Amino acid sequence: GSWPALMAAADGVVDAAAMAHPSHRKLCDNFHKEREVNAMFEASACPMLIMPCGNDDDRDKADGESEAALKRSGQPYTIKEFGAMSHGFVLRGDVEDEAVARGVAEAMNLMVAHFTEHLR
Repeated sequence: GSWPALMAAADGVVDAAAMAHPSHRKLCDNFHKEREVNAMFEASACPMLIMPCGNDDDRDKADGESEAALKRSGQPYTIKEFGAMSHGFVLRGDVEDEAVARGVAEAMNLMVAHFTEHLR
């Protein structure tokens, strides 16, 4: 999930991180109050790929709080919104639906390209 990816990026223990349909804000708000989301994005020590859905938190979309914090990190990042998809589509989406199948394929290809580019 997005919480361990974000935490690992902030702690400098990974060389690249990616998250589809992020839910880290809910986890931090409810269970992990010791870590502040924007501070973790700002502390990110690696390239980040964020792929929010239409019904995900606006703070994790382009021009949101996460992007502002990532800019301050100085690390490369990409935010690709899947506006027509619902939270969880990459893992639980109905791939019999052509639009969902295309979205899943695009998200998977973006993740493979991101890791291919940034991992040693």
